[in-house]
Amino acid sequence: MKIIGVMTGNSLDGCDIVLTEFKNGRMNDLAFLSKKISVSLQKNILILKKRIKNREILSENLKNDSFFLKTHDNYIKWIKSSIQELLIQESLKANDIDLVGFHGQTLDHNPPSVATSELPAYTLQMGSGQMLSDLLGIPVVYDFRSDDVFFDGEGAPLIPPHNEHMASQMGLKDAFFYNAGNTSNLALILNGKVLLGFDAGPFNEFSDKVVREYKNIPFDKDGFWGLKGQLDMQLLERLFYQSVRTRDGKNYLELPIPKSADPTLYHLDDIISIHDEKSFVDTLFTLSYFSGYVAAFSLNHIENIDYLPTNFILFGGGWKNPIAFQSFSNILNGTGFVLKEHVTIFDCIRRKFKKDLKFVFPDGGTYMEARLMADLAYSFEKKYPWGEPVITGRTKDVVLGRKAIPSQRKGQYTDYISRASEGWQKTKATTQQ
Repeated sequence: MKIIGVMTGNSLDGCDIVLTEFKNGRMNDLAFLSKKISVSLQKNILILKKRIKNREILSENLKNDSFFLKTHDNYIKWIKSSIQELLIQESLKANDIDLVGFHGQTLDHNPPSVATSELPAYTLQMGSGQMLSDLLGIPVVYDFRSDDVFFDGEGAPLIPPHNEHMASQMGLKDAFFYNAGNTSNLALILNGKVLLGFDAGPFNEFSDKVVREYKNIPFDKDGFWGLKGQLDMQLLERLFYQSVRTRDGKNYLELPIPKSADPTLYHLDDIISIHDEKSFVDTLFTLSYFSGYVAAFSLNHIENIDYLPTNFILFGGGWKNPIAFQSFSNILNGTGFVLKEHVTIFDCIRRKFKKDLKFVFPDGGTYMEARLMADLAYSFEKKYPWGEPVITGRTKDVVLGRKAIPSQRKGQYTDYISRASEGWQKTKATTQQ
């Protein structure tokens, strides 16, 4: 089977597309494409996310909101044109492709680990798979997170089972797979099986936000601005204890697993104070350092295991920031600065490493999440449950996703948002059909 996977993440910098062939139990990538998002579409999605975060509009009202509908349609058309560009690049036609695996754009995420009695668990992704299928003329598998949430799962991260598949192809029995995007997440693989996976916390989110606001650029490429600064240890402490809070005031970074994060949990504006160039570069350096700090600290949540893998497979654009990578590497090797109350924690983590650490940036690592979408679509088609329930905390084995077949009825759609969006519990009997 030839399957296209497409992913747009919370960083909102663009979409990644991969064409993967599934044959004899292996995945073979045939083509890649990345497309930047337009400034106007990025701006409108950010406005939409802010309106939803501030409870100015609820999920159930989105289908009647003209701004949402316009933004949604422009998003789907952008995804369609990007996929078609890949097809042209590879001299392929629509009927050469078996499936498209499509994540959609996350607008809000409130998983069980951070949900409250007043606001029960839900996940909200925008993206009509039916509209995309109609425009492309290719079947689309999508809305993967909903089925996990229906059965008390976090709905994220979904990538650990895919990391297990990749570890097998790479000949790795023991490894950490660590993704660094807007949020960082990891998968622990021992003896060829993924044991757990969870979101660590913010990675690109804070540094991207600051450079957008103060330099009007999308991100700090290669740490250009951040490397001019120094670590602000007091700011680092404030970031750890105040910047990632649940709705009921808990520190997400200290919550046990399983858990998943979302930018709705991230709070930066009331923590930083930038008043000149020096405070800007020091803040940016510290935010980037904090990304690696959070990633390293997350290993503290792995309990009842006597040893940890020393192979770290690092993927995602966040690792291109040298400050974040060096802080992660230095802290785990015992040379980086840590808060005094965390000295013992990091000592315990390091004692579980029996060999020197090895950091690997795999070929095609930029497209790992896009390939995940292709893998999810393949598993849906084969009716394979996705990973062990314990990874996200769901209560049973579940096949994730739904499928749209191209039709001629182009027009009004009913699948603009994910089935497990806010309020799904009220219609649980129908949403799970």
